[in-house]
Amino acid sequence: MIYACYCSKDKNIKTQYEKVKEFVQQNRLTVSKWIEIDSPLESKQLQLLISSMDKGDTLLIADMSVFGMDMLSKMDFINQIIKKQCDVRIVEDNARLGVDVLSDMISHIDSLEKQFEEVSTHQEKR
Repeated sequence: MIYACYCSKDKNIKTQYEKVKEFVQQNRLTVSKWIEIDSPLESKQLQLLISSMDKGDTLLIADMSVFGMDMLSKMDFINQIIKKQCDVRIVEDNARLGVDVLSDMISHIDSLEKQFEEVSTHQEKR
């Protein structure tokens, strides 16, 4: 199934919706369900959407702001999507984040986090 998601509280709501709609039309896709997220800060709707997705499903988004404004929120949602073995298409960047790409992102972030912890620990000892 293909889900399309956009944020209605975003100042560029029409832009987000129109970008995804145009992408769907250009690629002759059939969207099973359109989801309007009130705000990335109120993630209950997004949680429900992700929990209803099955392996192989695709989530179309205009940009990563749908997952929230901070990196931790984005990574939390991406991690959930990886576990469900679903894909994310970011229309604005024309990017497809499949399970392999998302897994690579998480491993790089884990590596950066470990480096950050080492630097922090070293600075605390000074």
